[in-house]
Amino acid sequence: MKTNINFIHLAVLILRHIHMDYAKQFLYQIHLTCLIELTINKDILLRIIDENHKQARDNFSKAETIITSKPSYESIDVRR
Repeated sequence: MKTNINFIHLAVLILRHIHMDYAKQFLYQIHLTCLIELTINKDILLRIIDENHKQARDNFSKAETIITSKPSYESIDVRR
């Protein structure tokens, strides 16, 4: 049984040097209702988006700013 955890006051989340498995586990099982800024490795971000997990998509779409390890010159639609 998976437990969903709510972080109702977390506005900035920095996952700069995180292993893919931990990033997936974290972003798939938590609700980030007030997320303003997310910092994450670009390759991890893209892999999680490709897996199209609903909770991760919801968390990403709430962030006003996403900072990645490599510049992105194209827009990324996280709401697919």
